[in-house]
Amino acid sequence: MNYPNQVLSDKNTVHPTNVFINFPKQETEQSIASRFLKQVINYPNKIAVKSRIYEWTYTDLNRRSDQIAQKILTTLGNQKERVAILFEHDAPMIAATLGVLKLGKTYVPLDGAFPKERLSYMLSDSAATAILTNSQNIKFAKSLVQNELPIINIDEINFGDEDFKSCQILAMPEDIAYILYTSGSTGKPKGVMQSNRNVLHHMRIWTNSLHISSDDKLTLFSSYSWDSSVQDIFGALLNGACVSPFDVKHEGLENMCQWIIDQEITIYHSTVPLYRHLAKIITGQENFGELRLLILGGDIIHKGDVELYKKYFSDKSIIVNAYGSTESTTCLQYFVNKNTNLTQNVIPAGYAVDDTEVLLLNDDGEQVKVGEIGELVVKSAYIALGYWQKPDETAKKFQVDPTDIAKKSYRMGDLGYIQSDGSIALAGRKDFQTKIRGFRVEIGEIEATLSQHPKVQEAVVVVWEDTPLEKRLVAYIVVDQKQTFTITELRSFLKERLPEYLIPSSFTFIDKLPLTPNHKIDRRALPAPIKTSLEKEYVAPRTIIEETIARIWSELLNVERVGIYDNFLDLGGDSLIGFQVIVRAKQAGILITIRQLRKYPTIAELAAVVKTNSSLHIDQSSVTGLVPLTPIKYWVFEQNFVDLHQWSQSVLLDVKESIDLYILEKSLQQILVHHDALRIRFFQNDSKWQQLISPPEESKFFIEVVDLSFLQQEGQIQALDEAVLKLKTSLNLIEGPLFKAVFFKLGKTSLGKILLVFHQTIVDGVSWRILLEDLQAIYKNLIQERTIKLPLKTTSFKFWAEKLQEYAKSTSINSELEYWEKVFQNPIKRLPVVYPNSNKELAITKDISTSLNAKETQILLQAVSKIYGTRIDIVLLTAMVKSFSEWTGNRALWVDLIGHGREAIIEDVDLSRTVGWFTTLCPVFLDINQADSLEDELNLVQKELQSIPNQGISYGLLRFLHGNPKFAEKMKNIQAEVSFNYLGQFDQALPTSSLFQLASESSQIVRGRPSHPLEITATIIGGQIYLDWTYSVHVYKQTLVEQLSQSFLEVIRSMIIHSQSVISFN
Repeated sequence: MNYPNQVLSDKNTVHPTNVFINFPKQETEQSIASRFLKQVINYPNKIAVKSRIYEWTYTDLNRRSDQIAQKILTTLGNQKERVAILFEHDAPMIAATLGVLKLGKTYVPLDGAFPKERLSYMLSDSAATAILTNSQNIKFAKSLVQNELPIINIDEINFGDEDFKSCQILAMPEDIAYILYTSGSTGKPKGVMQSNRNVLHHMRIWTNSLHISSDDKLTLFSSYSWDSSVQDIFGALLNGACVSPFDVKHEGLENMCQWIIDQEITIYHSTVPLYRHLAKIITGQENFGELRLLILGGDIIHKGDVELYKKYFSDKSIIVNAYGSTESTTCLQYFVNKNTNLTQNVIPAGYAVDDTEVLLLNDDGEQVKVGEIGELVVKSAYIALGYWQKPDETAKKFQVDPTDIAKKSYRMGDLGYIQSDGSIALAGRKDFQTKIRGFRVEIGEIEATLSQHPKVQEAVVVVWEDTPLEKRLVAYIVVDQKQTFTITELRSFLKERLPEYLIPSSFTFIDKLPLTPNHKIDRRALPAPIKTSLEKEYVAPRTIIEETIARIWSELLNVERVGIYDNFLDLGGDSLIGFQVIVRAKQAGILITIRQLRKYPTIAELAAVVKTNSSLHIDQSSVTGLVPLTPIKYWVFEQNFVDLHQWSQSVLLDVKESIDLYILEKSLQQILVHHDALRIRFFQNDSKWQQLISPPEESKFFIEVVDLSFLQQEGQIQALDEAVLKLKTSLNLIEGPLFKAVFFKLGKTSLGKILLVFHQTIVDGVSWRILLEDLQAIYKNLIQERTIKLPLKTTSFKFWAEKLQEYAKSTSINSELEYWEKVFQNPIKRLPVVYPNSNKELAITKDISTSLNAKETQILLQAVSKIYGTRIDIVLLTAMVKSFSEWTGNRALWVDLIGHGREAIIEDVDLSRTVGWFTTLCPVFLDINQADSLEDELNLVQKELQSIPNQGISYGLLRFLHGNPKFAEKMKNIQAEVSFNYLGQFDQALPTSSLFQLASESSQIVRGRPSHPLEITATIIGGQIYLDWTYSVHVYKQTLVEQLSQSFLEVIRSMIIHSQSVISFN
């Protein structure tokens, strides 16, 4: 029978182009094991399975599966029967599966993550005659069978037996290969049967459509109890390719990106939700150059998913929508590359695969017209054999084609329509079956299980979508009002009977279920689910770790307030959200594992067992000797500044209590001893600068005392300015010192001031905070005659500098080259020249300081950033581009961003309390020409900054340490004439209880000289933002810089006014 509106096959316009060996149709008339054996003969020494623990060639895997088969044969005999297999997600599971198949027996996979009751049912229903397992799982296996079934432990096999003979393959094409249990609407899972012949047919489709070759390396993420694992395992092993198992639950989502790169994966296959979570942790610096296919299934693929693919993966890669079910396997495919023009938000399910018809039928079984919605019906000779020991349900779902008895049709339960190009688009579910996180879920099974609880009168489960693409199950429960009942009790009841993905994320108790006029349950009238534990009084976090975890949970779970006794699962958490918790916690310095999150589901429990990055063991002894130059120091010496010795930073402190100068001097001496980088000295060898850290005993510190008490206030101010200039000119890179301090006596009206001056090459903004904190702590310890107690040292500056050298020459940095090649394509437009004949000498400079008042600063920090969803530095940079455009006439600007440089690019490094000059310089091209509104301008700047790999640290590494002169020259050419440095809230380094406070004269960290013709530094001190403009008088006129600084303030104030109008409107 011909159906004019059936879905067309093989109409994809995008296809893989790599060379492969065609899988002919006649190859399906054999067993899976026979086809595998041919690959063993063709590729004996190629890697068949590779994980973090195992790496087996085809010869290794074949031998192990032979010996497992022999063990099964000895124990059970050669009759056709079911053998349950219970293994972890790794290579032994694959060997065991092949061992069962070689004997013509049927494997029944048992996922250890499933509840014991569910696994016991599967064992009983399948009539399995034994459990095949290993030592790691044998204890659990014994608890399942209770001595009723034999247990075969493969770890008892001597795999090194040289005298072992190959096993004879007993399997036939018609033998049942597996029984996979899926969610059942009756409350019990049902086993889907598939034959060897049918599996080979689907592997033929998989091979030929994806061009799988012996050069491919395939992922294996899904459990072996799901049909997608069949495609991954045998898609590889029946083609001489390599399959790489990765256990997401145990190995961690945060490690997946690097694993894909390290394993050189070419074919990625996962559910759509797992892909989305992976995309969230991709930074854009990764190089997935080997990856050619991203196969997604288990849910609808949206246009946004394809945009993520286009953003992060190579141009040669293709994304594949693979649609199907356990009963049909993949029956529709749709291929997309980076040139595909997507006109709709939802990606089509695609076109029918070879030897498969896909029809769209109405309730009367008639074909619908193009564009009309109907139920998908798959017709083929290769769909599943039926449901194990369920003839009635099999007859209902699998119908024999009266025109061809070799074919059967299967109703998918999905609704869809045929598009004008012949492809099919999905339009939802016909029944209450759905997919959550890629797992097929029968709502009826959950409702039936809930109804088994003696206190539950009625139960309804629905799919809820708080935010687009984030589906979750929610349950509505009617209970006897006289009964006491808790969510924890109900959740525990379900955990014993259902796998995790079938347990609702929230439970709402209602008096009665709403009904339609037809007396059916009105699911649309159900109230919004309540996302709270509802069982315990709120208890606020008590420690920094608890506060951090509570904040992360609140953000990810959309819960306004999280208490320390709230349960992660009760709040709607699941394993995939758990991985996001781990990633964010790690960024905050807290190390959590997925096992800890499961075992300790409340914040109170979790905070007590987690570790922090400070758990890293770091040598506490003094660091000395040669230190490699870091990129920023290479840059400084490249400039050939004539007054480099004077390049310093200084801070003036008001003393709040009477100071013992002897104790103060000893305190500063201890600062030198504890922070090794402060003892750096420089020397030249063959005209090349080098640096070394001298031993503590060679660095004696003396504080200078200047008595200004005899001067009036105006005279004191002038004397202070002269002292700053004198100290700057007294520093010497080669002979030292690079750190000086002066105490100013100011008479009865003041307790005095302390001036600290450091050479720029040994400190940065972060260092100042550490040094001021430590100076206060040491002084207090000494004045109270206590032992000096400082936090432990973190990673030394020397170690960091050495590791940067290694990183700059490693393959890790190569992934960032593509970003910089794109940056090179931006037009180089220099700022207008004010003094054409100037040699741009930077030594003579002037400063202009502007500021916002405290109220303006508060609005900028709290309202503006929150309303526009962006950071304060992005707001300031956007204002900078807008203000400069009034001068240049161009709404684009090259800016050298000054960063803190303490990026997490090297493992086992903690720089949180390391003093040194870590600063990075990164040119960025900020272009807001395409923006039509303030929101657009902010978004464009934010997007550009977010695209910079590792906050721009690679600029210096590639320019000075990578070893590619041509690339380094390109990097040099894009350096900007204006720099921007956001130092943040600097006065937070000194609490109100401090002995010192920043003097009013220190509205800025005094800079000795500029690194650029024009520098802008933003600092928050005393609740106000100070914008300091330092410029070379030989390059720019004072009137110009004053105009720019005022224009900058006006733009910021206009943003503040705009944000207030938005608040008023809302």
